[in-house]
Amino acid sequence: MSGARAVVATARNYRAAVAELRGSAHHSDLVPGAVVVIPGGGPWWTLLLEAQAAGAAAVVVSNPGRVPPEAGSALSADAVTLPVVVERPYARADILADALDARARNAPTMVTVECAAPAPDLGATLRDGLRWAAVLAAGQLSYCVGGDGTFLLEAAGVSGPVPVTAGVRLLTGDARDPLLRVMALGEVRSEIESGRVGAGVRLETATLNGTIQAPLRYETPARLALRRALDSCRSGERPDDLEHLLSDHDLVAHLLEPHK
Repeated sequence: MSGARAVVATARNYRAAVAELRGSAHHSDLVPGAVVVIPGGGPWWTLLLEAQAAGAAAVVVSNPGRVPPEAGSALSADAVTLPVVVERPYARADILADALDARARNAPTMVTVECAAPAPDLGATLRDGLRWAAVLAAGQLSYCVGGDGTFLLEAAGVSGPVPVTAGVRLLTGDARDPLLRVMALGEVRSEIESGRVGAGVRLETATLNGTIQAPLRYETPARLALRRALDSCRSGERPDDLEHLLSDHDLVAHLLEPHK
């Protein structure tokens, strides 16, 4: 397969993505020069560094659930030198780009994040919600004040600070799917809603000229993540997914720590 990049993946959804990207990717068991897909349910940070040491060209971390302190320590700024793409189900790179395009660089005056999830999913869901807020407000988030599930943060926006509110609710009882809603308010209003993973993300943009609902993206999260990793191999550019994941986790840990 001339021009096709080797991909090392065991998960069924990624093997299906490789088949769909025929001509750009092919299955392999050999790590050197390959894109290596790492499941996010285990010690993915250790596996990432092992893949890098073995000569991987890029790594995809699939839906990382945990980011313990040892992950941040191991993945210091100088430790990772290869492209890393992180699959985040509620903060897809393509829909984030759609939202920014629809806003046409119109800065929000405020961003709200509403998150409800069972305990095992609460941190990861809020993490993706805060990534949405940081992207929409065009600035890194910092904690201001809060407690009992309601928090005030601030984004260092391009045109000045943007207030961000985050509401968190723990779902108990029968197993339930996480829910996430993000709104960017201002002259242009963006509204993002996510429910069950795989059901799609709804993006709606309201301007003075009317309201536009973006078409659903049908590309699977696995195919999108793998395609981005392949693009990084071709271009030599490193996405900032890993840095964002670590910083978003640190903020979420600070918000939720008092409630553990």
